[in-house]
Amino acid sequence: MKIINLILCTALAAALLTQPQQVAAGAASGWSLCIDLLLPSLFPFMALASFFARTGAGELITRPLLPLTRRLGLADCTPSVLISSFIGGYPSGTQAILSYLDAGQLDRRSASRLLCCSVNAGPAFVVIAVGERMFFSRTLGWRLLAAQILASLLLCLLFCRSDSLPKTPARRQGEPFCSALVESVAQAARGFAAIGSYVVLISVLLELLRPLPLSPLPRTLLTGLLEVTTGCAVAASLGGKAGALLAAFFLSFGGCCVGFQILALLHRSGVPTRGFFFSRILSGLLGTLLLLPMLPALSAPVHRPVLLLLTAELFPAANSPNRLLGAACIIAMSAFLFARIDRCTNRMRRKPG
Repeated sequence: MKIINLILCTALAAALLTQPQQVAAGAASGWSLCIDLLLPSLFPFMALASFFARTGAGELITRPLLPLTRRLGLADCTPSVLISSFIGGYPSGTQAILSYLDAGQLDRRSASRLLCCSVNAGPAFVVIAVGERMFFSRTLGWRLLAAQILASLLLCLLFCRSDSLPKTPARRQGEPFCSALVESVAQAARGFAAIGSYVVLISVLLELLRPLPLSPLPRTLLTGLLEVTTGCAVAASLGGKAGALLAAFFLSFGGCCVGFQILALLHRSGVPTRGFFFSRILSGLLGTLLLLPMLPALSAPVHRPVLLLLTAELFPAANSPNRLLGAACIIAMSAFLFARIDRCTNRMRRKPG
């Protein structure tokens, strides 16, 4: 294993040194994806999921579902986690799991099981970005979303049902509003920093692999297995039912980039992650099979650049003149937030025990 790691590291170092333009282009692509798509669509939901768990608001929302949840042998927080993942996108479900874990309403074993079904793309990404802007079919976007949700629910019934799951977890009193808000935003900021790092890394790797002499189908599979957004864009360039089915697999699987993001969020949490990627492959297969009977009539393939995420057609904000100003504001607000957190921490330490 050490020899394989040495070979991979040597090859990657050689590529970084000999292909500086491709590395720069890949890093710019990843940064664009973070600023233009991931930050506005994921960060608010990550903070909101943590805030719901810390204040106890999530319990009120999902309380009507508790009888059904307990009858199915699921943890009480399962509906809240699933709703967070369905609405907020890939990392939001994991963020909710960690928040309930910190609040004492979920144990590590249950969190590991719940992780198998809480990795989903958000409706805005599936319906608008993939369905409407890539495949030019909002109908297909809604059906892709339905297939993904059904696959996730099936995985929930398959992996999460167990008599050992806590039916009545120990409930803690919700944190005060200000404290919960500060900690939720700080937790979301740390999580997004880890996510962005993997997005940039995978984008660089995709750019380095671009010159490989691969036929369209293997290139599409390789791209989608590494990164879901670019993979769906390449699948759309194939067109037809084959492209739609590949997109369904990529969306339910999530790609290695999303998988690494999830593992980064779970780092030091103690949640077992064995079998995580197996559950993602199973989710991808289920999503593909569930889409088959719902496939609409699709137009012919539309040939366009592979890396659609850099074009104004897919992400108009990428060419906005206010982009640099927005990025500067985000950095300034983050610095202010961490300064406030540091002050609050110092004040708490100075208080007599």
